[in-house]
Amino acid sequence: MAGNGAKRLLDIALSCSAIVFLAPLFLLLALLFRLESSGPVIFRQHRRGLNGRPFMILKFRSMRVMENGSDVRQAQRHDDRVTRVGFVMRATSLDELPQLFNVLKGEMSLVGPRPHAMAHDDHYERLIEGYSLRRSVKPGLTGWAQVNGFRGETPELDLM
Repeated sequence: MAGNGAKRLLDIALSCSAIVFLAPLFLLLALLFRLESSGPVIFRQHRRGLNGRPFMILKFRSMRVMENGSDVRQAQRHDDRVTRVGFVMRATSLDELPQLFNVLKGEMSLVGPRPHAMAHDDHYERLIEGYSLRRSVKPGLTGWAQVNGFRGETPELDLM
C-alpha cells in the first residue's frame, strides 16, 4: 500500500509540474486548433479505469468527429478524419497532454496500460482471454506498448 501512495504522490507532483510548465503549449495548441476548425478543443470519451470504473478521458481534439458510443472506428494511418493540426498532434502525442488532468484527478496514472474506447474494450474482451486484467491497475498516460514503439492502430489481434 505504501508503494501505491508513493506512486500517487509522484503522479500528482509530476502532473502538476507538467501542467504548469506546458501551459503555454496547451494555449498554442488550442489556438492552432481554433484557427483550423470549429467545435470543442477538448475531446472527451468514456473509458474504463481501475476496476472497470468509467471515466471521461480528455484529449486535444485531433479529428473532425467526436465518436463516443458503442461504435467507435479505430484511428488508422492516413485517416481522413484527422485535421492538419491533429495530424501533428497525433504524430507527436501532443493530443494526449490533457490527460495530465486525468492523472491529477486520480483517474489515471502517468504509467499504466493505455485505456481504450469502451467499444474497443468490449470487442477485445470477447476475443482475448484475460484482457480485463488490464483494469486491475490504473490506466496510464503512457504504457508498455508506447515505450516499446507500439502506438496507433492495431489491425491484427496478436498486436493487442
